[in-house]
Amino acid sequence: IDSGPGHEVSAILHKQLDALATQQLSWQVHLWPGQQLDWEIDAPIEREAGGAGADLPEWRTSLRLTLPRLGAVSAELAISGDRVSVRLQADDVEHASQLMLARPALASAMEAAGLQLTQATVDHHD
Repeated sequence: IDSGPGHEVSAILHKQLDALATQQLSWQVHLWPGQQLDWEIDAPIEREAGGAGADLPEWRTSLRLTLPRLGAVSAELAISGDRVSVRLQADDVEHASQLMLARPALASAMEAAGLQLTQATVDHHD
């Protein structure tokens, strides 16, 4: 298999064309040794006319990682203007409870960043 500069350019071009076709961008990153982050960003979705903020596109993003004290965690965010909805999922009930207790801190951090947390749900894998 060719691993020269032309192959690298071809791989990057292929990924860009996939992103255009699917309207989705996906990254798999090693944050530090043994820690991988899977992150997806979907293209904005236009809301149906008549709803609150109907003219604002809605971005959706999700990420998955394993944290030392919380285990496997996934997060799904929907962002429209300054409004954010978050759904967190932990690998067990104990970790989900810890995330639930942190919801007020999440809302405060969002507010400090100029965002309004409209919904924050937490559940766990069965």
